[in-house]
Amino acid sequence: MEGKMKRKIQKTSHSKGKAKVNYKKLVIFLLAIFGIGWLVVSQFDAKPAFVNLDKKSGIVNEDTNNKSENDNKDMSINPLSGLPIDKKELEKRAVAVMINNHKKATPQSGISKADIIYEVPVEGEFVRLMAVFQDLNVDKIGPIRSARHYFMDYAFDNNAIYVHFGHSDQATEAIADLDVPSLDGINPKYESTMTWRDKERQKSRGLEHSAYTNGEKIKAAWKLAKYEVQNDEDYEPMFSFSDKKLNTDDWESCIKVTIPYSYYQKSVFEYNESSNTYKRFQFDAPHIDVVTGKQLEFTNVIIQYANVSPIKNDSYGRKNIDTVSSGKALYLTNGKITPIKWSKSTHKAEASYTYEDGKALVLNKGKTWISIVPIEMKIVKE
Repeated sequence: MEGKMKRKIQKTSHSKGKAKVNYKKLVIFLLAIFGIGWLVVSQFDAKPAFVNLDKKSGIVNEDTNNKSENDNKDMSINPLSGLPIDKKELEKRAVAVMINNHKKATPQSGISKADIIYEVPVEGEFVRLMAVFQDLNVDKIGPIRSARHYFMDYAFDNNAIYVHFGHSDQATEAIADLDVPSLDGINPKYESTMTWRDKERQKSRGLEHSAYTNGEKIKAAWKLAKYEVQNDEDYEPMFSFSDKKLNTDDWESCIKVTIPYSYYQKSVFEYNESSNTYKRFQFDAPHIDVVTGKQLEFTNVIIQYANVSPIKNDSYGRKNIDTVSSGKALYLTNGKITPIKWSKSTHKAEASYTYEDGKALVLNKGKTWISIVPIEMKIVKE
């Protein structure tokens, strides 16, 4: 009995000794793993990696080592501005939206996200805007307003879907004659899908200043209309953009320009050196996008002279603009100004812009504002 107990005790002692040996091995093993891991980790910077998507534009994007290549592949160049854009936004054509610019319609919504904005005379003392978007990630756009026939040529310049809320008689004819890809907000087919009334604006500003749309609603109406989604294979953007800041040392200085459309409408652009943009003013105040609360600003401003004339026997005093023609223009960028030329061979052909020597116009990368002005108008340069 005593012998059995001794054997049992010895066996127990032996087991404990074995456990101690295993524990020591485990500790040594863990220390070895930790040491190797520390050496591996120390070879990498713990800070986030940043990949320059476009060294020329100075735009960067936070990324990780595993997905930097994929994120680069997801970015491309916006054909309307020369700036980086998500490739998905290039899978569709641009969209041109008619914007109400009556004083009661200001401040407008969403237009600061447009790549190009046209300012064009309409009846009376007014101008109307057309905002061209490549990226339709915009939650509110407007107030939107009715079509005029000559605006369609500017939409064709950008191969854009033409969005409006109503139309003149001449616009109705042009839509049919030119087969314009038009989305009309008062058309019962699209009205509830594409537009809504801002009740507060309707109450405070009036019914005609209260119609709005947004990117998703435009896409939904576009799908209903079954218009071609992608650009044609032979599509070429209207503008070319410089890889670096344009050399404008020999150009005339121009830090402010005033376009006196009428006693009611004076459009002013003032150069801001820190941002290298022209900030826009109208109605004696900064032109604001109410969504951002910021003033509109543009890297490029083009003042395009055209023949503007009244339409005979039109009871509303509507106008005609010679869009299929050629003429003079002015290009402002970098706080400088230079004379240029424009021409357009057909309604559907893209407009062509050149320097006075005939070489193709090249723009600085950024947003562009185009003001169409009567040939006889005298602008004020400072």
